[in-house]
Amino acid sequence: VVLTNVYVGNMEVSVYGADGPSSTVSTITTDLMKKGEIPMGEEARVTVWIGAKFGFLTSGNMVRIQILSLGGLKLEKSIMLA
Repeated sequence: VVLTNVYVGNMEVSVYGADGPSSTVSTITTDLMKKGEIPMGEEARVTVWIGAKFGFLTSGNMVRIQILSLGGLKLEKSIMLA
């Protein structure tokens, strides 16, 4: 499966293939590489970082995370921010 895009709410992450932020930032990033491939039958962990200065997203908010694939598969999960 080739994963192509990650969205938090309706906003696409701004940086793919990122490391965890080293300071308080105003961006949303992920460690997933753009067009990252997961072999069939394997599992993978994708981390999304929401910067503390991003704005409307704060601790206790529910957000919808979507990961889209090249073949049209949409993985969706609602989470509460810690």
